[in-house]
Amino acid sequence: MKKILVVDDEKIIGELVRDMLEDEGYIIDFAENGFAAKDMLLQTDYDYVISDINMPDMDGIELYFWIKKEMEMMSDKMVFITGDSYNQRTRDFFDEFTVPRIDKPFSKSDLTEKLLRKK
Repeated sequence: MKKILVVDDEKIIGELVRDMLEDEGYIIDFAENGFAAKDMLLQTDYDYVISDINMPDMDGIELYFWIKKEMEMMSDKMVFITGDSYNQRTRDFFDEFTVPRIDKPFSKSDLTEKLLRKK
């Protein structure tokens, strides 16, 4: 079974992702911000990280750079979910780095398609 860390400050998003992917055989853990995600990544091996961009404390972009520095191979296993495609910082990030992105609202097929491309 593949293990996924979902990072989002909105618990309902984590629950939605869990509900969408558990019946596909994925095991889902949830972190509410980048700091919590860092701790979990240091303790557990994950196959994928699905992260929101905008979160309090440590956001998804900062988490991506931490992972790229500390766990470089894991940076290739990240997928972002965002409802903030219009923010200049977010646009600049996606323009500069080739990382998969799913815009909110999203469907189960959006998630599974992005994860299948990561295999």
